[in-house]
Amino acid sequence: MRFLNTFFIIALFSVCSLKGQIFFSEYSEGSSYNKYIEIYNYSNETVSLYSQFVLASCTNGCLDGNNFFINEFPEDALIAPGDVYVVAASQADQTILSQADYTFQYCCGNGDDAYALMLSGLTGDVFDSSNALDIIGDANTWQEGVGWDVAGIEQATKNHTLVRKSSVFEHNAGDWYMSAGTNVDDSEWIVLEMDDWTNLGYHVYDNTTTNVLGCTDPFAENFNPNATVDDGSCEYLDILGCTDPFANNYNSEATIDDGSCSYLEVSGCYWCELAANYFDFTPQLTNDNMKACLW
Repeated sequence: MRFLNTFFIIALFSVCSLKGQIFFSEYSEGSSYNKYIEIYNYSNETVSLYSQFVLASCTNGCLDGNNFFINEFPEDALIAPGDVYVVAASQADQTILSQADYTFQYCCGNGDDAYALMLSGLTGDVFDSSNALDIIGDANTWQEGVGWDVAGIEQATKNHTLVRKSSVFEHNAGDWYMSAGTNVDDSEWIVLEMDDWTNLGYHVYDNTTTNVLGCTDPFAENFNPNATVDDGSCEYLDILGCTDPFANNYNSEATIDDGSCSYLEVSGCYWCELAANYFDFTPQLTNDNMKACLW
């Protein structure tokens, strides 16, 4: 049995709502320093990357906990609804730099490095895919110089550009293999040739009118911020307490009676009206008892 106080419920709701905002829309590992990662905002509100997210990376397999980097976004890193934010290598081709919002020298891996979007402050001490909102690559299967397969194309994270399909409507929650798929049909990605940047700077997202079934109640345990139609699956915390409305300590919010009900105790004979000492506990308002009360 779990109990949540109001503060935790609010915090949980905030985290859930953050998870439904952004994902990687494009990734390119090209010739020389021509590398970038594009992030798309599929929510209906402006997203502050600096205050909410980090770009985490794992190079060389993060062996022995090393080479786990938490790359923070600049303070002015914002993405408007339906817009993209491009992070690129600072020495990339001018075509890439003209679309870049932020650059740093060692962006964005060599095709064998895992990258993930994570909530700021919730990254953990080691690179862990379970902390990722969206991820490219798998640190647990790292091999030096070997990229990961995507859509049935071997080592597609090296020397290719990956574009997220327009039908993908949310992040992969750290499940890289589900996202990468095994063929062109079950993959979330379209694999383009090296140095193909024709889709850079925008993202086609055609799933805005698709109904997503799920729990739409933010106070439920299994609230789905991406759901547009409630499917009746909402689950709520069990609250122990007294469920008897006639009890002195009745709790209207309790869902399970814990046996704690207590009742007022009044001495006297009340069960048989024929008894000589029967006492009617229903108060009767008379002139006499009003005077007695005043006295």
